[in-house]
Amino acid sequence: MKFKKTLVVGLAKTGLAAAKFLLKNGADVTVADINANQDAVRMAAQELNNLGATIELGPHNEQTFLNSDLIVLSPGVPHTIAPIVQAIAKGIPVIGETELASQFIHVPIVAITGTNGKTTTTELTGEMLRLSNKNVFVGGNIGTPLTELLLKQDNCDVVVLEVSSFQLDTIDTFCPNVAVILNITEDHLNRYQDMGAYAASKFKIFENQTSEHTAILNGQDTYCMNTVAAIKSNIFWLDHPSPEFQNCSVNCQSTHTVDMPFNHRFDISNTPLTGHHNRQNIAAAILASHAAGATVEGIQAALNTFKGLPHRIEFVRKINGISFYNDSKATNVDAVVKALSCFDSPVHLILGGQDKGGDYSTLIPLIQKHVCECILIGEAKTIIREGLQSQKISHIPITTERALESAIMKAYENAISGDTVLLSPACASFDMFDSYKHRGEVFKDSVGRLGIKI
Repeated sequence: MKFKKTLVVGLAKTGLAAAKFLLKNGADVTVADINANQDAVRMAAQELNNLGATIELGPHNEQTFLNSDLIVLSPGVPHTIAPIVQAIAKGIPVIGETELASQFIHVPIVAITGTNGKTTTTELTGEMLRLSNKNVFVGGNIGTPLTELLLKQDNCDVVVLEVSSFQLDTIDTFCPNVAVILNITEDHLNRYQDMGAYAASKFKIFENQTSEHTAILNGQDTYCMNTVAAIKSNIFWLDHPSPEFQNCSVNCQSTHTVDMPFNHRFDISNTPLTGHHNRQNIAAAILASHAAGATVEGIQAALNTFKGLPHRIEFVRKINGISFYNDSKATNVDAVVKALSCFDSPVHLILGGQDKGGDYSTLIPLIQKHVCECILIGEAKTIIREGLQSQKISHIPITTERALESAIMKAYENAISGDTVLLSPACASFDMFDSYKHRGEVFKDSVGRLGIKI
């Protein structure tokens, strides 16, 4: 990297970490971000300027891209923007931070992707390895860039990464020892041309694997089943429908135990992770951690103690017999389908936010079965209403509210003891909130205040 003219595009957390790592290794670093007026960008730019980087904020300078020896692209920046396309045409390498960091890491890597369940599975896998006395780095799309490990120079035995399709778009040599695809359903269609393009990005996780590596796929997912022929690694399945795959597939139907292909049965009766989708997440974590060196004892200990993560079908509280659940992380339609399938009681469903191109009509069967009221918020409320309009659910009231707080109050006023109020938006949060976490915290705070008022 020494003296290499390197351009880092995007100054969020990932870009900042990548730029610091490059500067530390002697690269001639320029950082660029079009969001010149964002406080976080300006603070990161000042920090990097003090470390010796050249800063370009505002509209991109085409010549900066074309004069670079290497471009490192942050996940939030599409690899299809014009300056990147021009740089690629000129033969300039364009990689992401995950690819950059992985070239300097020499311990086993477990990489987990999928439309839904990535973070839960990543954290659970890391915990299984920690309780097996492994020194584990857990990061990636989960919030801690992989280059942070290199900056800290911490010794670790294994790396567990959550990786997004955006990160996989910019890999080259990245080759995890264990790679997992949990599922592929509609998401990010505001960035990808179609589902085929989105799925192709996900499947890049396997492209550099060989027969020495492990792949874990969902046997109930159409894209996984149709693309498996291209995978060269040893494959394990979640819920493969064919008996001939019994020796390498995990049945995730039982709510009490899960039997592994390595001839061990694990007790899952104490886990708060509910629903079939979470049993698949658990099975994937067991398979992945075991392949990376976790012990049977460490895996079971993690299953006994793992509490789940905030904003994922998270029970908040019960008020006058009405239960409130925060599922703000459900930022796509399939996540809402999975959430609704966990409830038997009538659900007052709060939907909406920033549209990501999903097909909301696919929610109709689950709404018909589980929901007694839909309350829509955010930019997407009109699109969602149009997607839900159907004679099959004409008996279910669909109303709109300007704010999440008023939607919560309306749901409470209409609910009776035994009902559930569920925030499961099917949308991104950025129209009204800083992040899905911010949206979830507002939901929890509002429910808390509602309890005090009553």
